[in-house]
Amino acid sequence: MDKFIGNGTTLSLTTSTTAGAGTALGGILNVSQPGGSATKVDTTCLDSTSNYQTAQRGFRDAGDMTFDVAYNQADSGWAKALTMDASGVIGRFIVSYASTSLADEESKGYIASIGREIPRDGMITRSITMTMSSGPGFV
Repeated sequence: MDKFIGNGTTLSLTTSTTAGAGTALGGILNVSQPGGSATKVDTTCLDSTSNYQTAQRGFRDAGDMTFDVAYNQADSGWAKALTMDASGVIGRFIVSYASTSLADEESKGYIASIGREIPRDGMITRSITMTMSSGPGFV
């Protein structure tokens, strides 16, 4: 079984709807990609003779992708993230792995939040959460 490490993984973002590279976000510390979940649609009718509800699977929510970065206000990727956050535009987020045997993953979404952590004895980091509007790995 092949095993892969995250070192060398990059994250790029773009507002372009066509395939291609985006602006790399520097200082990536980690990327948490969602598994998503499906909504439950209650299909129980009033004339049911069972004591149990019935249900069907509804639309799938792709979830949120969160990435933490070492804060650098001069980074062009950070400037792109701020612009995307301010405009609320749907963008493409591209995760590229260092291993050439793993395919890049692209997702569409918008930046939902940007946080900051300023520890007493560590580096300042920013946490960016992107709400996905497509499934993980799909554009």
